[in-house]
Amino acid sequence: MLFVFIVGALFFVYQSFIKEGGVSASRDITTEGNKGGGTLFPGSGLSSEEKNTNTRTEGPLSTLRQVSSTPTAGGTVFNVDGNTIIRYVERATGHIFETTDKSAEQNRISNTTIPRVQDSVWSQNGSMVILQYLDENEILKSFYGNILKDTGTLEGWFLSNNISSIDVNSEGSIFYIQKVGNTASGIISNFDGTNAKSVFSSSINDWRPQWMGNLTTVTTNPSRDNLGFMYVLRSGTYEKIISFEGMNTLSSPDGSHVLFSISNSNETNLFIYSRDNKEFAEVPFRTLAEKCTWADNIVIFCGSPHNSSIDGIIPDDWYKGSVSFSDDVWTYNTETQTAQLVYDIGEDGKQIDAVNLTIDHEKSTLLFMNKADLTLWALSLK
Repeated sequence: MLFVFIVGALFFVYQSFIKEGGVSASRDITTEGNKGGGTLFPGSGLSSEEKNTNTRTEGPLSTLRQVSSTPTAGGTVFNVDGNTIIRYVERATGHIFETTDKSAEQNRISNTTIPRVQDSVWSQNGSMVILQYLDENEILKSFYGNILKDTGTLEGWFLSNNISSIDVNSEGSIFYIQKVGNTASGIISNFDGTNAKSVFSSSINDWRPQWMGNLTTVTTNPSRDNLGFMYVLRSGTYEKIISFEGMNTLSSPDGSHVLFSISNSNETNLFIYSRDNKEFAEVPFRTLAEKCTWADNIVIFCGSPHNSSIDGIIPDDWYKGSVSFSDDVWTYNTETQTAQLVYDIGEDGKQIDAVNLTIDHEKSTLLFMNKADLTLWALSLK
């Protein structure tokens, strides 16, 4: 889970990952955010007129459809009673919209206004969301909200400040990195921020938290030619899992496999590491691991560029936005070690740099953002 936020021109500048300091397991914490319930942002809910105001597009839905025409802060896709539901956050307002895989209607289900939302983290059933944004003092805020469709509001409270990255597991627990001064703490808690406990502390600020089954891991932020590390945290200790140049990682839900990309002066390549037999397998298409998602514990879906030879320093220049990819959608099976082109986006006449990929449990819809303009797209896999 994976995302960074823009804090001035220095946001995407990566510092050296190997320096004095290190990681240590730690202590319980008592700060669990500002709780108290109620809606903390403008917007008193949807009027009857607003509830009935939908955006419609006539005709059948295309296999690849643009869900949002305006920039978003991410979305989620899930299944309810045989229906596939898509929810997403409008970046400028924080309003939450909903649609399905069978209809182009866009229903606004939350009118709570939260300006300048940068990212969103969703619960498994799409009923709760954590919205992250920069306030007027450029402090990174994280607001936990429960979506109340009947009233069209988002009810919740603030988590701690300066949470840089959040990952959620299948049980609904979150693991996040909180930066305080020159120290980064890894904290696990319930999705709403309660029962928080620190499990990791480091003088290195740039870490990516990730669940690996019921274990927690941290990976250094990737930069080309810089040696990266992935550690698993165990009962007060940490141990290295893998280490490569420019490494970007994505663990399978059960933790049995790690998808990772390596970026060095030659090229970027994608691999699978099996933790059971300690074996590596190269994936026969190229991309960054964070441009992928696990459909289950065996199959991955990825956005992979048409042209694997892209000028620039990858992934650094890609993070800065100075280079962009034009992707197709591929899938890879770790058991059969076979790859398949799912959808040729270029042949469809579109250019999409796919990020924030997510898929529903029935594997019917792949949802992703276009990094170039932050619009949301859905690919039908039926």
